[in-house]
Amino acid sequence: ITGATGTSYTPPTATVGTTYYYVVVTNTNSSVIGTQTATAASNTAAVNVSGTSTGVGETLKADISAYPNPFRGTLHLTGAEGCTLTVFTSTGALVHTQQLTAADETIHLERLPAGLYLFRLEKDGKTKTMKIMNN
Repeated sequence: ITGATGTSYTPPTATVGTTYYYVVVTNTNSSVIGTQTATAASNTAAVNVSGTSTGVGETLKADISAYPNPFRGTLHLTGAEGCTLTVFTSTGALVHTQQLTAADETIHLERLPAGLYLFRLEKDGKTKTMKIMNN
């Protein structure tokens, strides 16, 4: 990946399919005698983007709500019975999945650090995404 020299990399997700990534790290120390450069390659990681992960399509009804927002540890979702909930970090990492069965569901996320999360609800091919802040 040209120019990717940081400690982390967020791959693009606009194209459906599987892309394989690995990293090569090179360290040069010209003050030592003998071999001055060492190189190591990581294992390969596959990033799979499926057609259903884009959130494109019909949206769920507007009367689904989440409170409190911001929340601390637990959150309540109303009107989302029968939905599948997936929670992502602001960088796209999946951190929680739950099937919602009740009209008023309590979501326990005490293990998540503070930050912005995307809550994606899906039912019958329809989706709704909400930005929720954890304090």
